[in-house]
Amino acid sequence: MSILELFQAKRKVAELNESIAELEKRREALEESLSNRKIEYEAQVNMVTKKQQEIKAANDELAQLKDEINGINVMEEYAIPRYKEAKVQLEKDREEKQRDIEFHCKYTDGENKDGLWWIENPYALNNSASKGKAMQKTYGEGLVYALNAYLDSKEKSVTYYNLNKTIDAISKKFNMYQKKAENIGLSLNSDYVGTRIDIMKLNLAIKQKEKEEKERIREEKRRMREEEKLAQEIAKIRASINADRLRYDKALGKATTEQERQEIKNHLAEIDKREQDVNYREQHSRSGWLYVIDTPAMPGICKLGCTRRIDPLQRIAELSSASVPFPFICRAVVFSDDVFDIETKIHNYFNDKRVNKENLHKEFFAITPNEAITALKDVFGCEIHYISKQEQENVENEEI
Repeated sequence: MSILELFQAKRKVAELNESIAELEKRREALEESLSNRKIEYEAQVNMVTKKQQEIKAANDELAQLKDEINGINVMEEYAIPRYKEAKVQLEKDREEKQRDIEFHCKYTDGENKDGLWWIENPYALNNSASKGKAMQKTYGEGLVYALNAYLDSKEKSVTYYNLNKTIDAISKKFNMYQKKAENIGLSLNSDYVGTRIDIMKLNLAIKQKEKEEKERIREEKRRMREEEKLAQEIAKIRASINADRLRYDKALGKATTEQERQEIKNHLAEIDKREQDVNYREQHSRSGWLYVIDTPAMPGICKLGCTRRIDPLQRIAELSSASVPFPFICRAVVFSDDVFDIETKIHNYFNDKRVNKENLHKEFFAITPNEAITALKDVFGCEIHYISKQEQENVENEEI
């Protein structure tokens, strides 16, 4: 190899080494870039995972809120009272009053005025202060025992109807015991009696809330049964509509004259109208019928209720088979896009005529069917649908 060739070879090696070094730098730079990208990717994956978890939690919370809102809407739709929070507060108030009672009992020693009784004027018996104090203590404990026994008996018998009368009786009884106590230098704690009365009122309120809860559950079950029966009724009507449409479609294809075809088309138009009515009832959750019914078993009393059923007479038949010796007679019905609203309005209008003023879910009123029909027509502008021509004539004759 000549010197020139050797020089060229060395030069070539040097160039290759430079290229290799450059490639190494590029490789290291790419590896560093790839490492950074991996870190960024992992950070992005973590961030996406975190966001997905946040979205899931938000969706879960949204679903829960929707359920709560739906529950509130259902309760408002069916006039179901919401009182759970009120009951909890009542129970807290009662616990606080019970602590007041415990406080009074704890400090009953004949000297502390926070107790159930105390000595106002110390007495001496046979010139003995200790004997006089013992005598006053025995008398004070006897009075408190009698007072508590009386309060316990009144607490068991008190109702909303006799509450005021019960409070007056307790006040008179306390004043009587207080006079007896004063005759022997003692004083009874009126705050204690006031606290017992407060607890009595709270117990009544809590019982009322519990009763409302039972009514709410009963009403909710009734509503669910109504919705199930409505769905079954709609499914049955849809099946009938589909069968009729199929039958007339086949008949239309076989019709030979224009008159036959026109008659069949008229039937198909009626079927379309039936389907539109069913679709409307299914899509509008507040539409339905308000019914005016009575029974010979309850003369002078009328029931004003509502149903979402397609045929209101089915609901009335169910009511008739429930617990009355004679079936209900349907005097008239009213269709409304918001039947719950018109039901609330007519109930409020005749509120002073309610048979059961304690349970507002009972829909019986001391009125005649004609009074209800007249109010629905003249006061609320409802279109009255009479079940029979005879019922319409009866109302018109009574108005005349």
